[in-house]
Amino acid sequence: MKRIGYGLILVLLSMVGCTPGFSFFRDEQKPPQVEIKPKPAPPVVTPDTVTETNAMDRAKALREELEHEARNSSGIER
Repeated sequence: MKRIGYGLILVLLSMVGCTPGFSFFRDEQKPPQVEIKPKPAPPVVTPDTVTETNAMDRAKALREELEHEARNSSGIER
C-alpha cells in the first residue's frame, strides 16, 4: 500500500513540475534577447555654425559632444 501511495505522490509531483523528470509539460520559452545600442554621437560643432541667435544651442551641443567624447575615451559605455 505504501508503494502505491509513494508512486502516486511521485507521479502527481512530477506532473506539477516539482521534479525534473517530467518537465516536458512546462513551456520553457525564453524571452527574446534585446541588443542595447549605444547612443549616436552628437553633431559636430564648428565655428562657422555658431551665430548670435543660436549661440546657446551650439554651446549645449558642444557640451554634449565633449561629454560624449569623455565617456567613450574613458571606456565607460552607456
